[in-house]
Amino acid sequence: MPNPTTADSLDAAHPAYQGFDRFIKLTTRKRALESELDDVKAAIDALEPQLLAYMADAGLKKTTTVAGWTIYTTRDPYVKPKADYTRQDVCRALKEAGLEQYVKEDFHTRSLTAYVKALEEEREIVIAGNDDEENKRLILPAELIAVLDVNPKFGIRALRR
Repeated sequence: MPNPTTADSLDAAHPAYQGFDRFIKLTTRKRALESELDDVKAAIDALEPQLLAYMADAGLKKTTTVAGWTIYTTRDPYVKPKADYTRQDVCRALKEAGLEQYVKEDFHTRSLTAYVKALEEEREIVIAGNDDEENKRLILPAELIAVLDVNPKFGIRALRR
């Protein structure tokens, strides 16, 4: 992967400049919107307990109308393992209780991708694509080669100087 600190500079007269310039503007806007959304979520999270307490103290019904909006309370159980128990303990208990439908064996795609990327870097071998059987054999166990597609995904990112 190229080092972004030693990148070539693209002149405004270059035919691709407008596309890259638009990409930078969109990336900047996306980051600003994500930051703003994080701020809005934090403000809502901070306000919610105050409003719940006010509704309870004021004896308001579960539903009230404010400025044309219907405001209502919700209640959902928050289920998690007890302090001294793990997710595996809960899975085992669910199976013992005949509730296997709530247990799902799965893997995390991002974690597995990071693992393969780390192996590529560690061994200085890149899997060029799903047809690159030779390099896949040098990096991955046979059990994974049989069940995984490994294809490169190229993207563009912007790094502000």
